[in-house]
Amino acid sequence: MAGRLSLLRYFRPLVTVVVLGVLAAGAFQLWMAQKVAQHEFERVQAEIQGDLHLWAVSEAQKFALVAKAVGLFKAPIAAAEKAGRASALSALLYQIRNQFHLKGVVFAGEDEQLYTPESAQPLAHLPAVLAGLPAQRALFYLINDGFAQQPWQQIFERPGLYQLIRIPVHYDIGDEAGNLYLIRELLPHGGHATYLQGLLHSQQVTFYLRPPSEILARQGEPLWKQVFEDGTLRLWLPTPAYVFGHGESGFVVERSVGLLQQTMHLALIAILVPLIVFLLLMSGLGRVLWLKVVHPLQQAAETVEAVRAGSRRQVALLPGAAEEVATVVEQTNALLENVRAKQNALKSLNAELEKRVRERTLALERAHRDLRKRALEDPLTHLPNRLALEERWPDISTHHDEAGIAIVDLDFFHEINETYGGEVGNRVLVHVAETLDRLRQKGATIYRLSGDEFAIVATAMTPQQFEHCLEKFLAILQDTSPEILGMTARLSLSIGWSWLDLRVPIPLSEALKQADLARRAAKHTLDRKVQRYQTEVHGNQSPLDYADAQAVTQMVRDGTGLELVAQPVVRTTDERVDYCEILARMAIEGRTISPGVFLPLVERLHLQATFDQRVIEQMTAHIQAHPCNRGFSINLSAEALQHPDLKDWLAGLAAYTADYKIVLEVTETTLVQDLNTAQVTLGELRAMGFKVAIDDFGSGYSSISYLAHLSADIIKFDRALVLAAHDDKRSAALIVGLARSLGELGYDVVFEGIEDAAMCRQFSDVATHIQGFVYARPMPLDEAATFEPAPCCNQGCGQGPAPI
Repeated sequence: MAGRLSLLRYFRPLVTVVVLGVLAAGAFQLWMAQKVAQHEFERVQAEIQGDLHLWAVSEAQKFALVAKAVGLFKAPIAAAEKAGRASALSALLYQIRNQFHLKGVVFAGEDEQLYTPESAQPLAHLPAVLAGLPAQRALFYLINDGFAQQPWQQIFERPGLYQLIRIPVHYDIGDEAGNLYLIRELLPHGGHATYLQGLLHSQQVTFYLRPPSEILARQGEPLWKQVFEDGTLRLWLPTPAYVFGHGESGFVVERSVGLLQQTMHLALIAILVPLIVFLLLMSGLGRVLWLKVVHPLQQAAETVEAVRAGSRRQVALLPGAAEEVATVVEQTNALLENVRAKQNALKSLNAELEKRVRERTLALERAHRDLRKRALEDPLTHLPNRLALEERWPDISTHHDEAGIAIVDLDFFHEINETYGGEVGNRVLVHVAETLDRLRQKGATIYRLSGDEFAIVATAMTPQQFEHCLEKFLAILQDTSPEILGMTARLSLSIGWSWLDLRVPIPLSEALKQADLARRAAKHTLDRKVQRYQTEVHGNQSPLDYADAQAVTQMVRDGTGLELVAQPVVRTTDERVDYCEILARMAIEGRTISPGVFLPLVERLHLQATFDQRVIEQMTAHIQAHPCNRGFSINLSAEALQHPDLKDWLAGLAAYTADYKIVLEVTETTLVQDLNTAQVTLGELRAMGFKVAIDDFGSGYSSISYLAHLSADIIKFDRALVLAAHDDKRSAALIVGLARSLGELGYDVVFEGIEDAAMCRQFSDVATHIQGFVYARPMPLDEAATFEPAPCCNQGCGQGPAPI
C-alpha cells in the first residue's frame, strides 16, 4: 500500500494539469461568450441607429424644403408684427399652415405675444423644448400627456410623434427679432411604436417610451451571464437624443444564442473527455510499471543491502535466492576493486600524458617564436624584413602623427654579383645593413625589403633631420673603401624618401610607392642621389600595373596608344625654330603616360628596337600626310642602331632628307658599347642624308677622344650638366669652354633643359641651339609645324603651350 501511495506522488503533476485544463476551458468558455455577446450587441446597435439616422435625415430633408418656403414670409410677418396688426398676422400664419399642411404655426415676437392662425393672445408659457430648439434644425419629439398646457393644447391634441423647427425672423429696422415655430404631425395617434418597428430589419425589436422593469433589473450584469441562463440575449438600446428629444425612450432587442450555448458546452466536453481518458491510461500504466518493474527492483535493492550488512532478515523477499545474491554481491565487490585499480592506472597515465602535453606545448611555443623570428627577420643581415614592416605599420600609423619613409637601392647590384660573385654581393648587403642600422640611435628602424632594397622608417625626427641623416649615410657608404668589400669600384646608391602625414590614414603600399617613385628619379641622375617625393614632380610617374603593362606590350606590337609630340629646338642666332625633337607618349583610357614610366618596361622586355620602329613608321606616315617646311629629330636606341633592318625602316624618311633636316639622336652610352659598329652605321645613315646627334652628352663616359672617330653633326649637352653649370662657377667654366671648343670643331651645340631667360642668356654665346621650357613645352605635331617662339635671350619670355 505504501508503494502504491508513493507511486501516486509521480502522478500529482498530471492531476494538477487536468484541473488547470478544466479551469482554463471554463475561463475560455466565459471569455468567448462575452466576446460573442458584445459583438452581437455592437452589431444590433449599429444596425438600429443606422436605420434611425437614415430616417431622421430623410424627414429633415423633406421639412427643410418647407422651412425654405416659409422663409419667404419672414418680411411680411415682421412688417405685420411691427405695425401691430394682429389680425393680418394671424391671417398670414393661417395661409402658411394651410399651404404646407402643417399641424400648427406659432409666432412669438419680442412683445411677448403669441400669434396663431386663429388669434393673438398673451404668451402664457413657452415650453423649454421649444425655447432650446436649434434654429432651422428638425427635431423629432415624442409629446406626452403632460404637455397639454395653454395655448399648446389646441395644437398638441394628443401624445404622438411631432416634427418641430424654429425659424428666426428679423425685422427690417433695429435689432428686434421673433421666432416662427412650425409644427407637423408625423404619425397617427398611438402608431409611433409600430412605425418604428417597421423601420427595422428584425421583428425581435420593440420600442418603449421608458425601459421595462426586466431590463432595469438586468442592468450591470455581464452579457455572458444571459447567454448561459436561458440562451437569449436581451439588449436595451436608448434612442438618440437628437432624434426624439426624450432621454428615456429606446428599443429592446432579443437575440437567441442557444446555438452558442450548446457549442460552449460541447467544447468543454471535448476538452474534459480526452483529459480524463489520458489520466486513466497513465494511472493504468503506472500500476503496471509498479508491479512489473519498480516493486521487484525495490525488493532486490533491499535484499542486496541486507546481504552486504550480514543480515538474512530481508532475504525472504526473494525466496531461494539468498546465496545467489551473496555470490553476486561478492563478484560485484571484486569487479569494483578491479575498476578502482584501473581508474588509478588511468589517473597515472593521464598525469603522464598531461606532463608530456605540457612539454610538447612549451616546445611548440619555442618553435613558434623561432619560426616567427625567422619569418620576420632577414637571415643574411638580421634586419626586420618586409613582413615585419607590414605587421608594425598599423601601430606606427596609430601612435604617430607623422613619419618619414625611405627606400635605399644599390645601383648596379646585379653587375656586382655578376662581376665579383655572390659572396661579395652578400658582403656588400651586410655592410650596407650594418651602416644603416646606426640610424636606430636616432629613432629610425631599418628593414630589408628584397634583394638590394632597404627601407627606413623614422618617427622621432623632423623632415630636415631625416634628409640630413640619409645624405650623411649615403656619403659614408659611397666613401667606403672598395678593397674592404673585395671590389675595385666604389658603391653607388639611390635613395628616395617621403614625409607622411599620418593623421590621414595611408596604407603601407602607398607610402612605399611614394618613396619608390623618388628613388627611381634619384636612380636616373648623377648628382641628386637623395630625392624627396613631391606630388607635382613624381605624382604622374606611378609604376605601371598589370593592365598597363599589357597595353605597353600591345603598343610596341602594333602602335596602339602611341602618341607623338614635338619640342622645338631654337637657333640662338635669330631665335627661330630650326627643327623639333619627336618625343613619345602613351595614351591609355584617357590617361597620358610619360616615357619615364613605360620605357623601363620596354627596356626590360628588350623591345627598344621594335619600339623605335613604331615611332619611325608613325612619323613617316605623318610627314607623308602633312608635308611641312620644318625638320625633326628621332631618338634611336642601341638595339635599333645595331638592328640589320634599320636602313629599311628609315627608307621612307630618307626620301625627305633633301627637303627636311632629319636628325637621328643616339646617346653616347649607345656609341661606346660597340664603337666600331656604331661608326660604320652612323656613316651609312649620314650617306642616306640624315644628320646625326650625340644625345645626353656628359651623362655617361664623356670622353672627347671618340668624337674624332665618329660621324656626328650635333652635340646635345645633358640637362644635368646644364644645371650643374648654372649652379657652380667651376662647372660653368669647364662646360662653357668645352662647348666653345666643340663649336670651333664644326659641331652644332645644343643645350637641353633651359628653363628660364637667365640660363638662356648664360649659354647663348656658346650654344648654337637652345631646347627647353624657356621657349616651349612639348606640343602636338600639327601645332609644332607652324610654331615660332617669343624672343627670350634678350628680353622677357612668353609662356609656351601647356605640357603634354
